[in-house]
Amino acid sequence: MEHIRNAKHSADIDSLPQQAAEERQVDVELEKAIAELPEAYREIILLRFYASRSCSQIAEQLNVPIGTVTKKLSRAYAKLRQVLSYRKEVQR
Repeated sequence: MEHIRNAKHSADIDSLPQQAAEERQVDVELEKAIAELPEAYREIILLRFYASRSCSQIAEQLNVPIGTVTKKLSRAYAKLRQVLSYRKEVQR
């Protein structure tokens, strides 16, 4: 039983470099796509996910209603999906 566990563990370890490389590539593509967003959308995305701020905290920081934050966040997601989709098509 131990040899099966060790073989599985070894296979997992062997695939780690490839997984890490793929994750880095996804991170790079995401960062490039975020950089292409309009400033207002980029700011909301960066505050929400990289600074781990809640929508309420973002609203307070930017001195805007929370509805404005949620609307911009929703539009930023849509634009980000559009940019990522376009980049994926161009790579083909």
